[in-house]
Amino acid sequence: MQIPLELKHMIFDKLEKKDLLKLKVADKTNHQEITEYAETTLPAKLLFQNKEYFAIGPKIQVSEPGGISQFYNKPKKNISANVIKNNVPKEGEVILFRSEREAKLYASYTEERGHAVVDKSPIIYTVQLKNTVSTNVITENLKSRSMGMNRENTLEFVKVRASELEFIIGQVRQYPEVKLNEENKNCLVM
Repeated sequence: MQIPLELKHMIFDKLEKKDLLKLKVADKTNHQEITEYAETTLPAKLLFQNKEYFAIGPKIQVSEPGGISQFYNKPKKNISANVIKNNVPKEGEVILFRSEREAKLYASYTEERGHAVVDKSPIIYTVQLKNTVSTNVITENLKSRSMGMNRENTLEFVKVRASELEFIIGQVRQYPEVKLNEENKNCLVM
């Protein structure tokens, strides 16, 4: 006898997330239905407050006039600590990655390029959550064409409100890291 889908969903609603995930593994006959229910109903990712994550900040100018000709830019020699500190997101949603490698890869796909150099690049912040958060995972297929070559990559990330994050370090591209905590307010670049 087959149990109607509506009745199954009523049962699933009564289960806690951990129990539903256990049931998904144990029940081979209803595995697909449980998976679909879990993906559409339950938050997909639990992010813990004591773990470091990597947030994508706003894009900042990383080039300046003075390249080969007046039409070309050259990379800046340095980025001031104040630029990194003043661009810490204070409101809205921020894209968050598990690893620095993923954040750097995402940043490389979203940079704004001029003729031969990167003109604007996002700041990558090392962050910690103020509280544990449950949120959905977003999968995005990124495509880029640079120097005649096509690149493509799929990345997973989450979006979290900026107010839920404690920003620890900021860095853009290969420039030095900037510590953002209170003790280092008078420091320029670390």
